[in-house]
Amino acid sequence: MAARALMRKGKIQLYQRQLGAGRDSLAKAAELLQDMPGVDAADMRRLNGDWYRLNERAQDAKDLYEEASVMLGELEEMLASFDGSASSNHNFWSP
Repeated sequence: MAARALMRKGKIQLYQRQLGAGRDSLAKAAELLQDMPGVDAADMRRLNGDWYRLNERAQDAKDLYEEASVMLGELEEMLASFDGSASSNHNFWSP
């Protein structure tokens, strides 16, 4: 819960161009998340990508955005395997 609050605070600070404060908030949130998989970890990568983009480090930003995308894809596959939808690609309405 605290990590999400810090991430949101960091996001707002980035949008306000308070890049140093935003980076500090994101770093504190990252400490709380520490290698935890899931949506929050992917969102952390995205927010760090935003920080790099705002600091004109496009390649670093792109790398983090790609990491976030891969993490979300893996999470989607994992969740689909729990509900069985990974193997069922049929239309719900078809007979």
